[in-house]
Amino acid sequence: MKKLTLALLASVAALFVGCTTNLGVESETHPEANYDSASGEMIGRFDGDINVVFKAANTALDQLKYYRVGQKVKPNTAKIIARGPKDAFISVAISQEKPGICKVVFKYGSGNLMKCQEIYNQMSKVLKGM
Repeated sequence: MKKLTLALLASVAALFVGCTTNLGVESETHPEANYDSASGEMIGRFDGDINVVFKAANTALDQLKYYRVGQKVKPNTAKIIARGPKDAFISVAISQEKPGICKVVFKYGSGNLMKCQEIYNQMSKVLKGM
């Protein structure tokens, strides 16, 4: 019984701890992003003012044919909520980390890394074109 309890506790702890994975992304200035498998969030960084990055996020979501359903904008933070195919929940949260650098947290559904990377890459393309 004691072994069963310890095994159960270890598996529950593994569920809550998860792991963070470093990713290589197509960015000259910030070539690394992180993916947290426990929360299903990908975290990347972009150069630019929060207003420019916010506009690029909106444009990227539109270009990917996601339906934007809401947004919250505050002085140094912004969050965009969208819906994807099969009503998948999409969240893009932007915060001004330092002057000229924004941290962006992507979440697609319950944690679809490939879709998060797709949004990141589209934002990167939009920012290069601005």
